Amino acid sequence: MSDSPNKCGMPTVFHLGEPPQVTWCGHVRDIVAQEGGVWKIARKEILPWAGKVLERFGRG
Repeated sequence: MSDSPNKCGMPTVFHLGEPPQVTWCGHVRDIVAQEGGVWKIARKEILPWAGKVLERFGRG
């Protein structure tokens, strides 16, 4: 198995004439494995953004 590069996700909901709404923001980590010469996703981790840098956001 091998870690693939992390990906970022930020799906939005968009209604014409209104600002987009972010419904989730985080990152995805795929763990891949080779089966019969073909690389496949063995595990997908969907994680929220977290950590010391993000703790500062939202402070008044």
